[in-house]
Amino acid sequence: VANRKIPETKETSLQWIVRKEDMFEYCGYSTLSNLFIKKNTLDKEEEIEYYKALKKTLHEPATSSHPTKNAANISLIKFSEQSKEQRLRVCNEIKSWGIEKNTALNNLVENLYDGTY
Repeated sequence: VANRKIPETKETSLQWIVRKEDMFEYCGYSTLSNLFIKKNTLDKEEEIEYYKALKKTLHEPATSSHPTKNAANISLIKFSEQSKEQRLRVCNEIKSWGIEKNTALNNLVENLYDGTY
């Protein structure tokens, strides 16, 4: 994937994060993190797919391994670092999932909102 052009890499990564095989999910989130570091963005449709996959990975119990959840968290942090507005959109989206207080995901959102990350 690294030798492909960015749109193909992004598309492939978004396909991987919705697969049921844990290694594909992990690689997809890791690749997206690298793309986000390079300031690549998602269009509206891609963002919807990304949030849907994140919700499955981070919010639904026992769906993904701990390393995959970590990769998803890192990609979320990198995605939110693109701008202050992006960070607020990310926080609002995740809060809309109805996360419980004192959970890792809630703590992540609070840290994003406060600008800790």
